[in-house]
Amino acid sequence: MDVIPGFFRVGELIFSRVGVFYGMCSEFCGVGHSFIPIVVEVVPNEVFLTWCEDRKHLLDIVTRLGDWYLLHGVSSFV
Repeated sequence: MDVIPGFFRVGELIFSRVGVFYGMCSEFCGVGHSFIPIVVEVVPNEVFLTWCEDRKHLLDIVTRLGDWYLLHGVSSFV
């Protein structure tokens, strides 16, 4: 099933300890793709949730546009 275009296999990883884990891709989606290295950094839930909150502002397009408008002196759209 891995070589069927448009078919996505979803999985869940559960780790019993924190750390950095290394591996290699085992999918058949392109020439040389099986040699792509993979690194997974496992952290406690609190650290991950804090990281998500820190990045929420960077990925929120409305917030980013609002910051740009404030930086450039735009106070109204009317």
